[in-house]
Amino acid sequence: MQLPEFLHEQDGEVRLAGHRISLSHLLVFYREGYSAEMLREQFPTLPMALIHKALGYYWEHQGVLDDESARVQDRLEAARASRGRLDLAALRARLVERSANPASD
Repeated sequence: MQLPEFLHEQDGEVRLAGHRISLSHLLVFYREGYSAEMLREQFPTLPMALIHKALGYYWEHQGVLDDESARVQDRLEAARASRGRLDLAALRARLVERSANPASD
């Protein structure tokens, strides 16, 4: 899918041009019921015209964007589940090793 001029891809994520805010982050709030005006309050650096363009793009490509959002959410949940608990003994051992070899940082 070709992105319009007000969106660009960076680090595998679609962002609003001139901002570090991702389209998916904006849409999380929109799907929770935020209006365009409420989104403007949540993201004060975004011009209202850009918010309306982003929402228009979402309405035109809702199926594709919702599917992609679900895939990203599934990957995040899988990554969180696979992390498990912190191994404090391993962390301490790494700290001791780094303290003994400060040049390796």
